[in-house]
Amino acid sequence: MQSGQLPLEVIIGSPATFHDQLEAAVAIAQVDAARKRQGILVTRHSYTHFTVDTSEEVPFRTTIERWTTAR
Repeated sequence: MQSGQLPLEVIIGSPATFHDQLEAAVAIAQVDAARKRQGILVTRHSYTHFTVDTSEEVPFRTTIERWTTAR
């Protein structure tokens, strides 16, 4: 994960770090989201691959997750 550069790409290496890795990415995105008054969109590309970004489509102070592939 590259800190401070959105969108952030998160590749989960271990189930034990899943929550911590996503929380860290969302915390980085929150700084930019607050400045832009936008929400945060977490996109799940697979069980281990995510992107985290700000979005005008997501209400301010809200984080949502979406899937890009069939589950």
